[in-house]
Amino acid sequence: MTKSLYITLIFLVGILAIDVYTYKETDIKDSIVKLEAYVNSHIENARRNISNESNYNLFRKTNLNVDELNQIKSIEESLKSQHISIKILDQGEPLVWLNNRDHNTICRSFVYNNSELEICLNPFNNDLRVHESIGIEAHLENTFELSNSGDGAVQFFNKWVKPIDYYRTVNLNNVFIVLYFFLFIYLLYVFIKNRLYLGVAFLALGRVLLFIFPSWHERFANSSFMQQILEWKTYGTVDLILDSIILFLILSTYSTSQFKREVPKSKQLFVFFHSVFIALLIVSHIRLIQVLSFSDLVDLSINDLSRIDFTGISIFIAILLIQAGIFVYTINFVKKLKSEVGRKPLYFSLVLCTLFSSGFSILFQLDLDIFLTSLFFLSYFILIDLFIDVKAKSITWIIWWAIFFGVYLSSLFFNYDIKKDLRESGRILADTFEDVQPSTLDSLITSDILNQINTSFSELLILPKEANYDHLDIISYLQEKHGESEILIDISNAETYSYFRFLPEGLLLNQVKPNYFFDEIDNTLWFSQTFNDTITLHTGIIVKPPAIKSKPFGYYKNGDSYVSNLTISESEIEDIANSPNQYLNKNSNVYVKHVLGDNEFAFSKKSIKSIIKPVALFSFLFSIIIVLVLTLGFISQYISFLSSLWPYNLKSVESLNSKIQIALILVILLSFILIAFITSSFLKSFIDNKNDEYLTDKLEAVSRDINLKVRVANSTSEAFTIGTNYQEQIEQIHNVELSFNTLKDISLQMEYFPFAYFSKFKNATAYSTKDQEGKIISYLPFKFKQDILGFVKVRNQSSKFEGLNVFDFLGSIFNVYVFLFLIASVLAVFIARSITRPLSILNQKLTQLKFGKQNELITWEREDEIGTLINNYNTMVNQLEDSAALLAKTERDSAWREMAKQVAHEIKNPLTPMKMYIQHLEKAIKQKPEEAHLIAKKISATLLEQVENLTQIANSFGNFAELPQSSNEKIELNSVVELVHNLFRKRDDMEIILSEPIDTIYVYADKNQLIRILNNLVKNATEAIPKDRKGKIHLHLYKNDDKAFIKVTDNGSGIPDHMIEKVFQPKFTTKDSGSGLGLAIALNMIESMNGRMYFESVENEGTSFFIELDIIRDQITDKEKRIMLD
Repeated sequence: MTKSLYITLIFLVGILAIDVYTYKETDIKDSIVKLEAYVNSHIENARRNISNESNYNLFRKTNLNVDELNQIKSIEESLKSQHISIKILDQGEPLVWLNNRDHNTICRSFVYNNSELEICLNPFNNDLRVHESIGIEAHLENTFELSNSGDGAVQFFNKWVKPIDYYRTVNLNNVFIVLYFFLFIYLLYVFIKNRLYLGVAFLALGRVLLFIFPSWHERFANSSFMQQILEWKTYGTVDLILDSIILFLILSTYSTSQFKREVPKSKQLFVFFHSVFIALLIVSHIRLIQVLSFSDLVDLSINDLSRIDFTGISIFIAILLIQAGIFVYTINFVKKLKSEVGRKPLYFSLVLCTLFSSGFSILFQLDLDIFLTSLFFLSYFILIDLFIDVKAKSITWIIWWAIFFGVYLSSLFFNYDIKKDLRESGRILADTFEDVQPSTLDSLITSDILNQINTSFSELLILPKEANYDHLDIISYLQEKHGESEILIDISNAETYSYFRFLPEGLLLNQVKPNYFFDEIDNTLWFSQTFNDTITLHTGIIVKPPAIKSKPFGYYKNGDSYVSNLTISESEIEDIANSPNQYLNKNSNVYVKHVLGDNEFAFSKKSIKSIIKPVALFSFLFSIIIVLVLTLGFISQYISFLSSLWPYNLKSVESLNSKIQIALILVILLSFILIAFITSSFLKSFIDNKNDEYLTDKLEAVSRDINLKVRVANSTSEAFTIGTNYQEQIEQIHNVELSFNTLKDISLQMEYFPFAYFSKFKNATAYSTKDQEGKIISYLPFKFKQDILGFVKVRNQSSKFEGLNVFDFLGSIFNVYVFLFLIASVLAVFIARSITRPLSILNQKLTQLKFGKQNELITWEREDEIGTLINNYNTMVNQLEDSAALLAKTERDSAWREMAKQVAHEIKNPLTPMKMYIQHLEKAIKQKPEEAHLIAKKISATLLEQVENLTQIANSFGNFAELPQSSNEKIELNSVVELVHNLFRKRDDMEIILSEPIDTIYVYADKNQLIRILNNLVKNATEAIPKDRKGKIHLHLYKNDDKAFIKVTDNGSGIPDHMIEKVFQPKFTTKDSGSGLGLAIALNMIESMNGRMYFESVENEGTSFFIELDIIRDQITDKEKRIMLD
């Protein structure tokens, strides 16, 4: 193991030790003592603050200025942040009340200046647990929740609390989670990189054990990172991200290393296994999307991305990481098939993956259209096949993949969101129209509750109608008197109808008994009774609250239908009635049908006409994919874990074309970001101003309507009563919630600051503030004859007001920017190609440039920088041709002079002995004429031998001077070397060996010249071996990348270092006889075949001659590192 791994393990053990130490069990009583001390100290501090003479006098003042009001507001906010409420009674009358108390508060009573002071602190939140802020400030080791009994609980003042966990702050938990997360990922990476698969198995086992022992997750339950997203176990956000990273690393690293090995002999089994595995990966990924979409614990906010939170973003990133892992595994598998198995198994595998994926989607009940699913899978595999075939992968591939997966994932998410909504609608319809037992209705009818309500109502009829027929007052009165919270009242008298809203509005009622009707939609039992022959009281008791009171729905029975907040035609209802299915798709609408009985059903409708939301989700996913691909590509530069086929890799971006594309796209992207920032800033200011104007206009309208209604009143009490009577009407008109508060009758349920503002500030006007949820609450003065009687609390319900924010605009403009980015990316590609195209042409011409050949000029019409470059190239080509012609003439003349010298030298050698023999013959004829014929016979033989030598010299000179033109064609190199080997291998005095590959190698060359060259090389090799050495010649044929090599090796005497540079010169030879033209001719022939010929030699050990030729094949992959212009 490496040193860094040891350090990481030691660091992990240290973090575990700190984690255990900070989460150790402590004495619960210590935490209770600390919590009680906290409550007592804060109540005491609040008492000192409130009973401060200046503050106490401030509360007693009847007239306040702005600074004093701000001081009261500051005190109120300070106490609220400490969860403290106060109440001061002066001579039994409320003087101050800040923040409302509840039954969970701990209160203390004090007396100050004859005033009763009550201070309460509520240490518990809405979940009945101790506030986290209190736990931090009190230094608690445990956290508690309220308990109804003493079982397992401890006494806390007069309440029972139960310890539920060891206490640790959110920030500390978040730190531990982040440390564990990155340590785990780093260990996994190190184990995979060093192929320590036992370590990987250990980490995987650790992940499984975390779910077997749920206490691990419970210790981090208060962390925002651990929000539960699935119903089973305690599977949280961090778990999903961690598992997605693990799966991505395993799939990417395993596939990269696994597919580097040789394909096993059973290729069919290899193809079948991996095809099934890829299909399972894809279907499991879709299944995960389905589960997350249907989960009630997760809100992905795909219909309103402005509300997306950390959990939603984490889920999308996790889904994309898993998709990236599957993508890397698939491309590595397809690449392996293309390179080693062949085309047919590849296509068979793609079809197999498509069939298995489609089959598994049906088996796992993914609720997908089988035809579209199969079409997607087939398109996915075909696109991967094309992607692998592209040699130079530009940045445009990132955009194409981002579009592909963006469309794919957004379609899946919206498909499941629609299905979830339809299932939820079906469930709500079933719950709403659940049968109510007749016995339940009989019990209500016989309970006499309705008669009691009617009796109470008859007592109210003696009051003046204008001032006393208040809907809310009647309901509150009846609810309080009869203990029923679900009571509906309607009065059908025409004179009083304007004061009430008829809640059911034309529902279909079933008569249960005379004067008793049951509303099956609202689950309400209605009773009607007429008073004084003019007023009819309709009293309704809700048996079961409806589940879809505010949702659009419809009800159908025996040809009659009722719809609520639903736009639907009679023909559509008929289609639903005639459909036997629960769901009906027709004309971009989906209908949900819940059968209640024969010819009776409930229904709802969902329209899917708008594509704005799917486009917004596509834009969001497209952006995340781009960022994720670039981020992983950047990280991979420092920590290598990605496949070489990853769409974006900084090391592989060497093409000038790609660099220009990246530069243009980045400039466009940065421009969009800058424009969006400026636009959003301006829009935020604009919308805030419009919201303020909208709020001001609405408040003025509400105030104006209230003043118009109370104008007819004769007294303050009558004005207040009339205002409350018209409350519902004004609420409907302006779509607001109103709450009337009087300054005369002080209630502790009333908010103190508005009371103090409107009762103690002379120039009180309307003002607005925000509640704890961030919603705007407004307060209006309620006036009668210029006197402020109270105030009206206004809560705006208008979606127009609530929805006016910068996120709405940014959501729309973001979609526009994404599509502009796509268009700009396409333009960037064309612009980059237009710039690099002439450079690419120039590069091509430069690679074809041959000295001494006829080279083509480049035509360029524009006079720009590229035109100057091309003109210089054309000038260089012309100058090169002139120089080549001059050099050729010079070399030709020099070669002929050198050849003439060599020929003269070679001819001179045999002429000298010939002259001597002729002189000897002349002398013999003169001295011994009788023996002249014998001497002539001997001398003639010698002369003939020398003449033959002169003939060979002349032939060699002729061959060099007039080399035959090469006739290159596609030849099999294996047969050539075999032919040469067979010619020489039968020699007994030496060993001649041939080695060649099994695969056939084809080259483009002249077969006859190649045989002649090899014959010459082998013959030279045999002649270079000393007589005292056993000769060994090795004729070796092999290939390397796209080159074929013929190597002729001997164990001769070698070539001395001072002669190496002269080997291929025409007059060089190391033999006692020969012209020295063989290697020169051979070199010329090889070069005519676009090949190379060179040698390696060690003196007294041997020489190796190499012939290098290009291999003919379908595709040549240039693996040399170079700057690409295209």
